[in-house]
Amino acid sequence: HGPILGHCLGSQLIFAAYGGTVAKGHLRECGFYRQALTGAGMKSRILSGLPRELVVFQWHGDYLKSPPEGAVVLTSPANYRIQAFQIGNKIGILGHPEAMRADIERLFDFDTKWFIAGNHGNTREQVTAEGVKYGADMNRHAGTIFDNFVSMAREQ
Repeated sequence: HGPILGHCLGSQLIFAAYGGTVAKGHLRECGFYRQALTGAGMKSRILSGLPRELVVFQWHGDYLKSPPEGAVVLTSPANYRIQAFQIGNKIGILGHPEAMRADIERLFDFDTKWFIAGNHGNTREQVTAEGVKYGADMNRHAGTIFDNFVSMAREQ
């Protein structure tokens, strides 16, 4: 069986399918958040080539609470302990390194009320400005993750 990479809801589904707990967060992560690769993240193939610290776009209200047996935490952020993990060749990334400015604008247009009720302290203007600031780096990071994933899949 080849590797599986789940983003956002996909990561939550992998996490839960292997026995982890996904729970409603005390705040919604909507905006750009700093993350640091853990020791395992620095050694992982999927995150190979990424800087030790990076900023990733988030848009979720649930979080990865209790990891399933065998899960390895790959990144550690400010709000919730687990943002990326690996269980064997199953990889989950809760955030959206692939998000482009247009994607973020569509999320605001589609889900403004949900964003406003999020208890996160961000404004649409702030998130939009950060999208301009961090967009090029996130695009490179997403490309690196994708290339690493394809390389892993070809070896299966």
